[in-house]
Amino acid sequence: MSRFWNVVRFEKKDYEFLSRESLWSLEEAVSFAANYSVAIAGGFKNDDWKAALRKQNDRFDKLIFTWCESKALFPLSKAGIHDRPLREEEWRTTELLEDINGDILDTFEAVTKEDVYFHRDHFLRCLRNNGLKVSEDLWASVCPKKGSDEKPRKLRDNQVDRLVCQGIAKTLWDINPDMTIEDMVNHKAVQIYGNAKLYTEPETIRKWLREVDPRDPDKKTGPKKKS
Repeated sequence: MSRFWNVVRFEKKDYEFLSRESLWSLEEAVSFAANYSVAIAGGFKNDDWKAALRKQNDRFDKLIFTWCESKALFPLSKAGIHDRPLREEEWRTTELLEDINGDILDTFEAVTKEDVYFHRDHFLRCLRNNGLKVSEDLWASVCPKKGSDEKPRKLRDNQVDRLVCQGIAKTLWDINPDMTIEDMVNHKAVQIYGNAKLYTEPETIRKWLREVDPRDPDKKTGPKKKS
């Protein structure tokens, strides 16, 4: 169950909690985007910050649906992980819904907002692409150190792709610890959501994934070369 059912003001612990989670629920994604946009605009310094937060919450609730419908953002379902049936209330982007392994779910199934998740790094990339300058350190951007005029550093496209690929890989390895590097490189989620398909040299993606490969060293060895 999501921690953020209502329009609430985030504290440091909330940003830290989400920074550790590789999957965000729809409620968490909306709440984060609303809080972040109000915070970096200095809106929490005003007495009417609740109205500003509610306005941003409504704004991102609509925007996220729009991004999903345009396929700029891909929703996921945790149903496969929890091994529970989808609920009956319909969610209007069901036809785009995929489970965490990248398989398309039955488009006639109905799901609730509570069933919808996003990869954290993919969602943050979508926010950046739509003008919300989110840095890698979520809390530092919202609350910079006093006397510091340093702006959040902007990541290059390949740096963002590396983080997204690694975030997806960590999630997939949590589900299937026996996946090899080659399995991961060729996985649909890594190829499409992580932009791996844009890189002509496969070794680039392999290198990124090796950095987060949790398997024992004896399982990481590739096929022996023929003599």
